[in-house]
Amino acid sequence: MQLRALLAEAGMPSIPSIQPIPSIQTALTKDGVALTAELAGGARKFFDEFEWYMRAYKAERAKGVPY
Repeated sequence: MQLRALLAEAGMPSIPSIQPIPSIQTALTKDGVALTAELAGGARKFFDEFEWYMRAYKAERAKGVPY
């Protein structure tokens, strides 16, 4: 959660979803493959939302900033 505060201070957006990984060494293989179905499903949801926000930000930036 501290990263969200840092991003806001730097003028950068963050998305509402988070993808917590409590113990990375037991969650992923060395190649980055999820070891549990829960992590794989959660990551899919997170990155789908991330991609949606990036498309929305790009479209709105093209219109100009509100200030």
